[in-house]
Amino acid sequence: MEIQKSILTVTGYLQAPFEVLCAELFESYTPGNYTQFFLKVLNLALAIIWCPAFGTTYLLGRAIEWLVALTVEEGPIREEAPSSAIKAHAENFTKIQETTNALLKSRASHKEGSIALPKKEVLEVMKEAYLKRYQVEELPPGVKVLKAGNHFCFFYDKTPDVIYKTSDFNLSRSQAEEYVDQADRARALCQKLNLFLLFVPKSCAVMLSDNEYIIVQEKANTDAHFYNQRGIFRRLLQSPESKEYVKEVHRQLAIFIAKFKFSDVKYNNYPITDEGYVALFDLDEKGAVKGFLSGCADAEDGLLSDLPAEMQREVVDAAKPYLVPFEIKEIEESMEAKKALSAKRWKKVHDYYQYAQKQEIKTPEQKLSIKAEQLLDLSAAERSLALALIERINENNAEHKNWVSLRTARMNFICTYSGSIYKDHSLFFRSDMPQALKRVAKHLKKIGAIFSYKLTDQDLYLKVQS
Repeated sequence: MEIQKSILTVTGYLQAPFEVLCAELFESYTPGNYTQFFLKVLNLALAIIWCPAFGTTYLLGRAIEWLVALTVEEGPIREEAPSSAIKAHAENFTKIQETTNALLKSRASHKEGSIALPKKEVLEVMKEAYLKRYQVEELPPGVKVLKAGNHFCFFYDKTPDVIYKTSDFNLSRSQAEEYVDQADRARALCQKLNLFLLFVPKSCAVMLSDNEYIIVQEKANTDAHFYNQRGIFRRLLQSPESKEYVKEVHRQLAIFIAKFKFSDVKYNNYPITDEGYVALFDLDEKGAVKGFLSGCADAEDGLLSDLPAEMQREVVDAAKPYLVPFEIKEIEESMEAKKALSAKRWKKVHDYYQYAQKQEIKTPEQKLSIKAEQLLDLSAAERSLALALIERINENNAEHKNWVSLRTARMNFICTYSGSIYKDHSLFFRSDMPQALKRVAKHLKKIGAIFSYKLTDQDLYLKVQS
C-alpha cells in the first residue's frame, strides 16, 4: 500500500504540468457546452502540440496509474460506526421524545424570562463586532456571529443568556422598536389563545451609536440550524410515539400563522427548544397565505410543504376559523400542489434511508475513508480535489454529531469559489472549479461514497448528501 501511495505521488507530479497548462489554455472555456470525453481529447491533443514534453509526461503518468489500478483491491469506503456512537445517536432522539411528550402532558406554558439592558462595556464590544461582522477572524474575543439572510446574530460568552441582532444595514430606532413591538404582540396572542407550546423570546432595542440600534433578545435553548430543525420535525413526524405532540404543535402553529399573519415560516424561525417548546423568531407579517404555502422568500417553505398529505387537511381545518375567505380560497387551491411537493420530499427521505441502510451508515459523524488508490478513474488533480472534498465532508458531519437525523446531519454545502478547497486547487481548475467538483462528486456517487450532489445558487455551492 505504501509503495502504491509513493507511485501515485510520482504520477501526480508527472501529470501536474500538463493539467496546469490545460487550465491556463481553457480558462474562459465553458465545459457545459461539450461532453467530458470531447474536452479531454481536445485538451490532450492541443497540449501535446503546444508542449510535447508536458503531454508526454501526462500520458506516462496515466499509463503508470492504469497499471497500479490493476493491483488495487476494493476496500471499505467508510469507517464502521462504534457501538457507543450508535447508542448516543439513538439516545439524542429519545431525549427529545421524552421531553416533548412530558411537556404536552403537563400543558405548561413557557415561563416568562427577563432581559436587562447591557452594560456600557458590552455595547462597546458589540459596536466592534458589528464593524467586523464580515471579518470573522477579527471579531472581539468571546464573540461569535451567525448570518442568516440580511440578519446578523452575535453571541458573547460573557452574556450567555442573550443574543444581539442587527441587519446588514444600520438598524434604525423605528425598525428596532417595531421588531420588539411585533414580538410583544405575538407573545400576548399566544397567551390569549392558550398556545402553550409556543413562546416568543423577550427583546429590547438598544442604541449602539447615533441612529444605529441593536436588538437584545432572550436566548432560546436550541440549535436553530434549518437542517437540524428539519431533521427533528421529520423524525417526530415519523414516530408513532410522538403523534399527539406533533398534531398539537402543528395545530397551534397553524392558529398562530392564521391569526398573526406570520409569513416567514421556515424551520430556523420556529425551532424546537431543549425544553420542548417552539420558539418563534423573525415574525414578518406578510400574510397567512405565505405562511402556509411558501414563506417570505416565495420559495418552498411554509408550514404545509413538509407535512405528510394526511396531516395537511387537519392543519388547514384548524386554521380556518382565523382565516378570511380569500386566504382560505388561495390555500385550498394550492393543496394538491402542496401534497405533491410533500410526497416528493418524503420519497427522497425514504430513498436516502434505504441508501444509508445499504451502506451501513448509522451515525451522523461516521467518516468516509476513501484513499487515493480508490480514485484512479480520476486525473491526479481531480483525485486531490476528491480527497479534499471528502475531508471537508467528514469535518462538517462531525460538527453535526448531535443531530437526530442522519439525512440532514450528513447534508453538506461546499463553497466552489472560496475556502481552502478552492485556494489549494484553483491553479488546476481556474473558472472550471464548480464543474470539477461536480465531476468529482459524480465519481464519488458512482462508488457509493455519497448519495447525491447538486450545484446550487449560481454554482456558488455544491450540495452533497453523504
